[in-house]
Amino acid sequence: GQNRFKIDALSGAIEAIGKLNAAEQYSITVQATDHGGKSSQTIVEVTVVPGPNTRSPVFHQSSYQVTVSEGAPINSSVATIIATDPENDPVSYSIVSGNDLRQFGIDDKTGVISVIRRLDREDLTRYELLIKAEDEGGLSSTATVNIVV
Repeated sequence: GQNRFKIDALSGAIEAIGKLNAAEQYSITVQATDHGGKSSQTIVEVTVVPGPNTRSPVFHQSSYQVTVSEGAPINSSVATIIATDPENDPVSYSIVSGNDLRQFGIDDKTGVISVIRRLDREDLTRYELLIKAEDEGGLSSTATVNIVV
């Protein structure tokens, strides 16, 4: 296979070559040889742990403007909100505020906002939803979705 590690012949320090995948395990066979030619081997198990989660997901836009028909069918898509995590963690989406009448829902994995109750212009003609994108480490950011009925 491909060499993922190198060892310093004098100090014995083991160093990774290139990028390693988090949560993967590697077995390294290390052999030490003295000046007389005698050698000994051991196996070193290396488990790669993820680095610290320090960066929040980033929305592709900070605000979205959407128009939806009053007669929009239940479960029809209104908009897709996308955020990307700089550390490639999965992102989950939620509606934080602006959905007091519970007219809209969001798919927590895809960011698709849908109509989940019949819209009535007599109730409201404008909604301002605050959407949160959160990574697995709990870091988050928000974007605004302005919906006009």
